[in-house]
Amino acid sequence: MHVVCHMAASVDGRLLPGRWSAFAEPCPVGEIYEETAARFDYLGWMIGRVTMAEYSDAITESAPAPLRGADEPPAQSAPVDPRGRRISVAFDFKGKLHYGRSVQESGEQIVAVVSNRVSDDYIDELRRSGVGVVAVPVDGHELEHALKRLAADYGDGVWMLEGGAIINAAFFEAGLVNEVSTIVYPAIDGGKSSPAIYQAASEQSRPAGKVSLKLKKSEVLAGGAVWLDYDVINRQHAR
Repeated sequence: MHVVCHMAASVDGRLLPGRWSAFAEPCPVGEIYEETAARFDYLGWMIGRVTMAEYSDAITESAPAPLRGADEPPAQSAPVDPRGRRISVAFDFKGKLHYGRSVQESGEQIVAVVSNRVSDDYIDELRRSGVGVVAVPVDGHELEHALKRLAADYGDGVWMLEGGAIINAAFFEAGLVNEVSTIVYPAIDGGKSSPAIYQAASEQSRPAGKVSLKLKKSEVLAGGAVWLDYDVINRQHAR
């Protein structure tokens, strides 16, 4: 699997367009972002629970799903047929999200990545909604387990990692990002609390401490936006 972290940001690396300064000339943020992503001919995109909860009004969030008993066998993955659609993946290990539908308004088949300790009731809810299930052990290697299952069930090609900040950083820390595609828009946020493209889950973590970037291409896009595309050198896996 080839993972491309594809993100849009202001000049100071912030994620929320609603907080950016005004553009000097027309710069269609969403259109530029999607057109650039389409150049990768990807199989699906992956986001964290918080971002998925904000993606659609049809997706709701609650308390974590109940856990199965210690003596119960782990939950099993339940792949679905995407019928030619791209895949929309939510990493939601605690099972907080409820979908009520199988396909996003934007046309992608929904797949949830959850802990294999969540209850059968929650797994059954996902299956009744038509959502694909990837159930993995949460053992410090859960992202790697999930990518292997996604590749086996839905294809071992290009997959887009599209934030938010915490899941992006976790993928880097696990050495699972192969390429960085960043569109820098001609705007500044400057807010102290604005989320960045990457953010470690703890103060002690350095998720990109063993990563280097090698520029592949740069391109000026509409409205003064700039596309930067890098290969990722994961030095923790170098021989």
